[in-house]
Amino acid sequence: MISNCLSKSTVITLLILSIYSCGIFGRKIFTSQWYDYYERGQDFIDRELYTLASKDFREAIKLRSKDKRWAQTYGMHYLSYFPHRELGFVLYLMGNYDEAKLELEISISQEPSDKANKYLDKVRGKLLLQKLKKHYPHMSLQQLMPEIVIKNDHIHTNSTAIISGLVKISPHFQDINKSDLYYNNYIKHITINSKTYFIDVSKPEIEFSDELHLAEGTHEITITADDILGYTKTKIVYITVDKTGPVISKLVYLPNILIKGIVKDISGGIKLTIDGTDVPIPDGINIPFSIPLNGNQNHTIIAKDRLGNRTFAILNKNKFSNMYVYNDRAIVMSDALNPQFSDSKANIEIYGHDEKNSVTVYKDEIEITGEISGFVNIKSLEINNQLLFRDKGNYFGCLMSLNQGENIIELTATTDQDVQYTKNYIVNREIFDIFSTEKRYTIEIMKFKNFNDSDNDNMDLFHGYLIQSFANKQRFNIVDKDSKNTEKKSQALICGTYKENKYGIEVEAWFKEMNSNEIIFLKDVYAMDKTSHSIKLSAERLSEKIHKELPIITGTVVTKINDNSFWGSPNNKMSFLIPDLYIYRKIESHRNTVTGASWGYQYQTIGPAELIEIKNEKIKANHKVNVPVEKKDLFINQ
Repeated sequence: MISNCLSKSTVITLLILSIYSCGIFGRKIFTSQWYDYYERGQDFIDRELYTLASKDFREAIKLRSKDKRWAQTYGMHYLSYFPHRELGFVLYLMGNYDEAKLELEISISQEPSDKANKYLDKVRGKLLLQKLKKHYPHMSLQQLMPEIVIKNDHIHTNSTAIISGLVKISPHFQDINKSDLYYNNYIKHITINSKTYFIDVSKPEIEFSDELHLAEGTHEITITADDILGYTKTKIVYITVDKTGPVISKLVYLPNILIKGIVKDISGGIKLTIDGTDVPIPDGINIPFSIPLNGNQNHTIIAKDRLGNRTFAILNKNKFSNMYVYNDRAIVMSDALNPQFSDSKANIEIYGHDEKNSVTVYKDEIEITGEISGFVNIKSLEINNQLLFRDKGNYFGCLMSLNQGENIIELTATTDQDVQYTKNYIVNREIFDIFSTEKRYTIEIMKFKNFNDSDNDNMDLFHGYLIQSFANKQRFNIVDKDSKNTEKKSQALICGTYKENKYGIEVEAWFKEMNSNEIIFLKDVYAMDKTSHSIKLSAERLSEKIHKELPIITGTVVTKINDNSFWGSPNNKMSFLIPDLYIYRKIESHRNTVTGASWGYQYQTIGPAELIEIKNEKIKANHKVNVPVEKKDLFINQ
């Protein structure tokens, strides 16, 4: 009888409400509290019962109006409570974009979340399309496409490449009345060289800056920017990494008379000095030079390109005491008269290095410069299979990257007769222990709580990608509880929750300090796509957010209060999130004894310190051991 009076949908609605009210089928008893309405509304979303969900979220808002990430329900129970966000999400699904926008903006103003930002972008896109269709039906959407502004379309560097610029919505129309459309479009995604540049919130304008670790050579870098309408703008930038010094060739040295030769470099802007005095030469990439001499002595020529790469030519009057010129090349007379003259070998030498004994350096990159002597024409030179030059040359220079420990530097010179000569040198790179990951803050990344009904492969995938991202950044000392050999204790835990439904994946993570048992901060990510690539990006984005909160910060002691207290100047904004510091001191500078090039510093560990005050961009800290702190000592956070 009742069924004849009520519609089928109404009957289903009443049945579902009865299930929740009575607490059957595993549901807890509905007590009409704000959290009851909120949780039931989320269940209604999963069942696509959007009208019921919206009603429950409105009831929850009446009882507790503000979104809050940690809202206490009863006792020691807490809930991530986002009724405005979830209502905005439901209204988006129902096509009510104006009200959805309002609710999502309220949520973000009260408690920002990645999910709210993502769906606000969706809503803004829908509203902009509606506005365009209604008021400007004949306008091309490409008139609102992003614009990528880069100051320099071709970057030259001899170190880590830094690419920076501005992405903005640039309105391409004449009608001033349409300019308000500019403020309704947003940049939501940027990639640099196929790698996502993470941004927290979409904006009409976004400045970006990123480091690229590139091999030597010229690289084509693609930058893309996507707006909320789905349009993509692409810009090509070229980066030339040049770590090779100028090549000096066809050098003729006649003591007390002249030095002449050719200096070459693809970067141009070459500067030439002899014994510290500038030698005027024209601009170019292949420059002949001739220097008259007034005294019979040893000479040092330094050729430097516009990026600062250097090549040395060290001329010894004793070595060149008996010479003649053959094919514009200075030849030692005793070699020329030797019956084995045609079999003369090339001798490869790196200045300041000994083939029989290794050298020890304290930096990750050093200058290598030297010469190839002997009655041979060298047409190319390789260092560790990297081509240094492919033209005739005698003197070379480059920057060499080093790994920790022993590095073998293999030089292979090839003559114009395709005869190869090889020589090996050994360079040991030491890393001061205070810079190692063993001295960094110790954390354990826990398995996140799964809010799904069963085991989830995607959650395991996310956890693996998150650990991998942390390991790659080498910022923290990560505890592996699965390892039987570990004796490290965690100073902090990264815990979290993982929720996945048909609409996407939401992950919340909190950084928990172990001594105080306090949650220091929370971060979240949301992904609508559940592919492996999207899950990896979400894990990397969460890692990026956490690392931005806790960067490595170094600084200098500027004022000594007493032997155990000081004021210091950090190189970045410091916080009390990680108050532990290490104090260290430069004790010795190491240099190449021939060229003077830096080989880094040795340091002395003074000991740990604790941050106690931050004031006017300075920090005050107390030193914990009896070795006195001195002005100009250095510090680094844990």
